Amino acid sequence: IHGVLTAISSLLFVFQIARILAHLPPSEAEVWLTTAIYLPWTYFCFRDAAQLENHYRVTFNASCGWAIMSLSSLHSVVWQDKYPQLALGILGFGNVVFAAACLYFYFYHWSRMWRHF
Repeated sequence: IHGVLTAISSLLFVFQIARILAHLPPSEAEVWLTTAIYLPWTYFCFRDAAQLENHYRVTFNASCGWAIMSLSSLHSVVWQDKYPQLALGILGFGNVVFAAACLYFYFYHWSRMWRHF
């Protein structure tokens, strides 16, 4: 599944580069396509990270939180004109997930540094 999602996300990336170079905003369809690609991928990465050593698992789990923030930001940008309160709520949720992922990641790595100090 990771290979399929990698191929699809690579195609999406090429499309997004072309869109950005054309100075066009993301469309609702692009946002939902991005969500349809990255939500399952985030789930599978989170699930499969359990097989890694703890040091690597922490990084992969935190990156899942950062991916949720990215999706929240993308949805917020698209919905802010039509539904400003919803967009703000989505962005707020993403920020909370991002903050939790950062705390998890940096607490783990800083505590490891402190033990080696």
